[in-house]
Amino acid sequence: LDGSHIYKDVLFEFKMISKHQKKGDMIIFDDYNHKDFPGIVKTVDDIINKKDYEIKLIYNKKTSRNYAIAKKLS
Repeated sequence: LDGSHIYKDVLFEFKMISKHQKKGDMIIFDDYNHKDFPGIVKTVDDIINKKDYEIKLIYNKKTSRNYAIAKKLS
């Protein structure tokens, strides 16, 4: 997902996509960055807490262009 960085918008986009996913499908969140994009981080944290997805975080040490990859578990 690489659109709005506002929590409400990112969560809406996630919910719209996730209801059409099957086990093993992935969603990639761009700009996973606490300082600049807290809405994206909060959305990913909410997903982690529900335990429906496995999350892999990828950090880029040279830039703030971090990613969160959410893999649907069931």
